[in-house]
Amino acid sequence: MTLKAILLFLFVAIIDFSHAQTDKTNTRPPFELKVFVTDSTVYDAQMKETQYVVHPGVLEIFPGDSILVEADVLKDSLVNLHVVTQTANPKKTLLITFNQTGSGNNRQMMLKIVNPFDRYLNYSANILPVQTKKWTSTSINPVYPHIVSYELWHYAIAAILLHDFYLKQ
Repeated sequence: MTLKAILLFLFVAIIDFSHAQTDKTNTRPPFELKVFVTDSTVYDAQMKETQYVVHPGVLEIFPGDSILVEADVLKDSLVNLHVVTQTANPKKTLLITFNQTGSGNNRQMMLKIVNPFDRYLNYSANILPVQTKKWTSTSINPVYPHIVSYELWHYAIAAILLHDFYLKQ
């Protein structure tokens, strides 16, 4: 084997390894999904390994998730969404958190999004309420530039799909 062939092999192996590491960041390990429906009723499910980015531009978020999502801007759209473990590019990294807050009969679901961009962040969302177990669209307010946004629901939600991210003046 020539030195050139060895170097090419090592280069391809390093690139392949780095892509494998990136793909693993998108993988959510198995977990227990537990959401209080009422004070005495709990929705409980053992979840298998899943992906955060389930389709290009579509994030699936479960209660308890807190993720950093890096995105590129193409015209006004956010593209190449991918989950990262650290904020290497703060000007293009969203922080998204979804959890259940409160206690007793005062529980609510809260989605928090930190917008790092200089423009309003708009997106669409579909929720999976525990009671109906049917995906439904929900209204979302735009996130102001460099601000934290909170969305609240006063009923149990098993998951949220976030999609169609775009920026607006």
